[in-house]
Parts: sequence; C-alpha cells; structure tokens
Amino acid sequence: MVTPVPSRSAATRALILDVAAAEFSTHGYRRSSVDSVSRRAGVSRATLYQYWRSKEQLFRALVEHLHEQHLSAMQAVLDDPPGGPVENLAAILQARFGRFVALTSTSGNADELYDVHDRVCGDIALAAEQRGRDLIAQLLRRAIDDGQLDLSAAEVGVDQAAALLIDCAHAAKGPNPAAATPAEFAVRIAQLMRLVVNGLRPGPDRPTKKS
Repeated sequence: MVTPVPSRSAATRALILDVAAAEFSTHGYRRSSVDSVSRRAGVSRATLYQYWRSKEQLFRALVEHLHEQHLSAMQAVLDDPPGGPVENLAAILQARFGRFVALTSTSGNADELYDVHDRVCGDIALAAEQRGRDLIAQLLRRAIDDGQLDLSAAEVGVDQAAALLIDCAHAAKGPNPAAATPAEFAVRIAQLMRLVVNGLRPGPDRPTKKS
C-alpha cells in the first residue's frame, strides 16, 4: 500500500502548527506572536495569514489539531486494544491525556495556557470531550459483551461510566495539573484502572441489580 504524500499546503500547515506548539509552550500565549511563529517556521507572515488571520485563530487551530491527535490515538487503542480491561482503559485514557500532560509539564506557562484554552477554545474542547467519551463507552461495551466487566452492581450506565472515568483521569493529574509529569500521570492512570476494573469484574457472589 502506497502512503499518500501530504500536499505542500498541508505540510506547511502542519509545520506551522508544530512551531506554534513550541512557541506557546516556551513563551506562553501573551508573549507569543505570529511574527515569531512565522520566522521560526521559515515562512513569510503573508503565508501564515493564508491559514489564520490572528494569534487567537492560530491558537484555536493548534488546540483543535492536538485534540484530533488524541482522538486518533484513542481510536487506535479501540481498533487494536493492547490487552485486558485494565490495560485497554489505561491505554485509551493515556491516549486522551498523555500528549497534553507532556506539553504542559515542559512549559513554564502551563497555568496561562490552561486558562486561555478554557476561555478561547471551550467549544473545541467540549466537542472533543464528547467524542472521547463515545470512544471510551465503546471500549466499555466491548468488555461487557465479552464478560470482562459488569456495571450492574455499580448502578451506572455505560455512558455515565465513561464520563466518570474521564473525570477520574482529570483528577489523576494531581492537585496541580500544570505540574503533572507524563511519568506520574501514567502511574496514576494505571493504578486508577486497576482499582476501578477490579471493582467491576463479574463474580458469582457479586450482587446485581436488574433494570
């Protein structure tokens, strides 16, 4: 199978977004500039403006790009799960949050970036969150159908369970999300999934509630 070659326009766009990620991480939102991004990317300001007309538009495009990356990574886990329920849920949550944790852990401007993300990109984040919940719900349904998990005793539905897992993953960043490191987050997610999944495994003595 021949791998399609990205168009020059798509390659330029991807390059600018990669440079923008480094720019915002290094300097924060307020001290970053479109001029600096264009210089670092080796393109003219006019070329950059062909894609985005302002720093805010560029930041939104970067956030959307990062969310699309994590959703693709989550889909890859769903398509090729690495193991049992613990490993699969840990992997899909790591795919959801790992990239963001890695970016913020290496930035001295994480608090500001979180704030700008929430104010400027709330609609993008909300849409991505829903799509991510749907992917986790699919993974849970598969585990239930395979007899690996049982939600009946917990008295929660699949969609609610998926939402709760995302809430727990947010909490796994620790008391200061901006300071969380990828290694710490990975350990907490693995521990959290062992705790949750072992409480959801079906067993002969486990009480169930018929709906």
